[in-house]
Amino acid sequence: MYFPKVVVLLSTAATIQAISFEGLTNDVVHYAREIKLPGMIAVKRALRNPFEGRQDGCPEVWGSIAEELKQRFLANGECTDAARAAIRAAFHDCFPGQGCDGSLFLAQEFTRERENGGLAPISEDLGKLAQAKGVSVADMFQFAGAYAIATCPMGPRIPAYVGRTDSWTPAPEGELPNPFMTGDAVLASFQAKGFSARDLAALIGAHTAAKQSRVDPSQAGAALDQTPGVWDVSYYQQLLDNSAPFRIPADLGVAHQPETGEHFNSFIGNQFGWNEAFTSAMEKMSLLGVPGGAASLVDCSRFLPGGSVQRDRRAAPINGRIL
Repeated sequence: MYFPKVVVLLSTAATIQAISFEGLTNDVVHYAREIKLPGMIAVKRALRNPFEGRQDGCPEVWGSIAEELKQRFLANGECTDAARAAIRAAFHDCFPGQGCDGSLFLAQEFTRERENGGLAPISEDLGKLAQAKGVSVADMFQFAGAYAIATCPMGPRIPAYVGRTDSWTPAPEGELPNPFMTGDAVLASFQAKGFSARDLAALIGAHTAAKQSRVDPSQAGAALDQTPGVWDVSYYQQLLDNSAPFRIPADLGVAHQPETGEHFNSFIGNQFGWNEAFTSAMEKMSLLGVPGGAASLVDCSRFLPGGSVQRDRRAAPINGRIL
């Protein structure tokens, strides 16, 4: 007599992306156990996201690395300057050239003052830590970026994949967006890398935890919203109403660009919606240049602060999730 209920569950599972892939598969399995259909436990395996990185086999060294990063990235209950630098470094290692390859450190790209000014300390710190621990520098940049984001109060957990290949070949100069570009130019540069207008609007929200030092040296250290130690959505409102301590010209361009502006405005007051959109876009960023994508890597997200990415997504209210 339970058969119709199981059919309904499986039918619901066919629309998996509409609510939460991971959450639904776990709910189906739980229900199968409750109604004593052990054969249905295979449903979870059948419905597993094929693009998800392998969950097993994460080297324990990443747990040791996580402990060291915690000391650098958290102080007084907020994320630190080192954390915000690590978030920026994760982007700067992936966006130009052939993708996430560790060349920010290995090819000394951090010495390019115009593009990577201020990244020398964190690049050398993370690069040397990777070498000391015997792990890929490319992986270290992405793991540290994900760890830093999760360390910030209200920050999401970006999947922390490892298994990338390092490169000593420098990326071409001039591919990173600069702070004085127009909104159209910034969008074009991101679209050339496979990102959508929504991705860009979400990614630029990382400036909620940012401070500037080189756009206007006379205001070095100025934050881009009033709570730089917290991963909140105040950046979106404060950029538009001019209440932010400092505003980057390119950010204003993105906020007012027709394609990105619509999404930019949708994140005002929408913490869950932004976190979900940011997680998706940043995961895509972390896989640039990775042959085979996430399926070729190992997921070490269990070493991030607070638990799994999966649990974060399930905790979000349905109307706050990105469909």
